[in-house]
Amino acid sequence: MKDPITTWEAIVETCTQRCAGNKRRGISLAVKENPVAHQEYLRAYNQRHASR
Repeated sequence: MKDPITTWEAIVETCTQRCAGNKRRGISLAVKENPVAHQEYLRAYNQRHASR
């Protein structure tokens, strides 16, 4: 299974390029187009950072 964080970062990178390199617009486009991937990313991110 792919790492949801790596997958999400790749989606954001693609969307950022489509938004002429504007990362904030790229992220909002990524969230709009990939809500499930975004939820998986948030879950994995929170798990990774909760173990402190």
